[in-house]
Amino acid sequence: MTTKFKLSNHTKKGGYKLVELYYYNQGKSVVLDTDVHVLERFFDEAAVMKISSRVQTHVEDNAKLAEKEKHLKRIISDWKKRMVEEYGDDFENVDPPAPYVKEMWKKPEKDFANEEDVKEVFHTWIEGDPKKGIVGKKSKVKEVSIFRTVLGDIKKLYKNRKLTFREINDDFFQKLLSYWLNKKPKIENSTINKRLTCLKIFLREEKKNKYRYFQSFKSGLSGVSNQPVIIPTEAEFQALVDAETALQVAHLPEELDRARDYFVIGCSTSLRYSDIVRLTPVNLMTLNGEECIVTFIQKTTTPKHIIPLNAVSKFFIEKQFRLNKNRGIKYMSNWKVNEQLHILFEKLGFNSLETVIYKYGSFPTTVLTPKWQAMSMHASRAYFISRCVNSNQVSLGSTMNWSNHKNIKVVQRYIHKGFQQVQQMQDLFATVSLPKDLNELRKEKLVQLNNITNASSNSV
Repeated sequence: MTTKFKLSNHTKKGGYKLVELYYYNQGKSVVLDTDVHVLERFFDEAAVMKISSRVQTHVEDNAKLAEKEKHLKRIISDWKKRMVEEYGDDFENVDPPAPYVKEMWKKPEKDFANEEDVKEVFHTWIEGDPKKGIVGKKSKVKEVSIFRTVLGDIKKLYKNRKLTFREINDDFFQKLLSYWLNKKPKIENSTINKRLTCLKIFLREEKKNKYRYFQSFKSGLSGVSNQPVIIPTEAEFQALVDAETALQVAHLPEELDRARDYFVIGCSTSLRYSDIVRLTPVNLMTLNGEECIVTFIQKTTTPKHIIPLNAVSKFFIEKQFRLNKNRGIKYMSNWKVNEQLHILFEKLGFNSLETVIYKYGSFPTTVLTPKWQAMSMHASRAYFISRCVNSNQVSLGSTMNWSNHKNIKVVQRYIHKGFQQVQQMQDLFATVSLPKDLNELRKEKLVQLNNITNASSNSV
């Protein structure tokens, strides 16, 4: 018996040839269709990956070929199993004849109807199933809403029929991507890419998925690389710190208060939301006589990152600890924090119009947006960096160290973003003596002459 991949003799338009799976046994052969086409120069039947990586679809195409090869092996395996059951172990090594293989190749695999619906598996993967002892994704991570959104999108596309894992191929992806791109209201590119990432996480982690077509899924959509830096002014930051006075209330509602504290902690430490939400009293330490935050930075996987405490960060961190019975920062989801911040920003009158860039598909769009709506939790970290680099007090090295930035070009984006620029400009040249104009010089000479004359008169 011989099996191998080879190219057909027939050339299609553009020079493409069909990849065929060749099977030979007992003097007869059969050529099996794989539905994969490739240019001859990119095909190597002796290589493990038959199609070169220089082809954009090589991952998907090689995965298809691997699946076709598995299909053939299953046909052979099933034949041998049946031969042994009917005729005994002497037929264990008898391979099926070529006509039989060709006939079975055309038939759908018998277990196709028994395959589970991806939508149901995805739901269990997210929510879990105590009866089956399955721990869902919601028990492993804080944020599962985007996974639920992706599942909802797939359900809308396949609401009238079952979707199997073998159908999660390029055709499926193009259908899903088209749905995202044409959805109303429009979805930003960055959101589409996040949804795609979540889909691929599910397909990679779910053990019931035996197919790897998803590895080649790429949206080709770029986000906004130079979004304008939108941060509070110093007066607005002060209003946030003492929002109770600014709004003339004794206490803020609990969720507004917690969202404000998250934001102020970010503004005074440079910590991201993902790092703030994990703070506990263990992270507050005294090093060399100075109080510091010592924490693990999740995004950059930086262990024992040190940020000195200041009066503002210490006040709001310890306040949150007290409100949560000293067990750490009380959890609030990222979307909930942003929702409450928008409410608070609007109440505090952050109404200046800011330019925000949105990107849908290939074209960016600029929109004038009220500041209370344009800012989110991410603005807190930007505020910290901006305050540092424009303070005339903090070195660039310290700014990069505290904010855990390695690339100086990233920090440069925050230079000159509106902190006391008028006062800074005045102070910059305050020690320089300016030349005096001609009238002032004449007045000075006249005074000098009067002084000399007076002195001479007194001496006489």
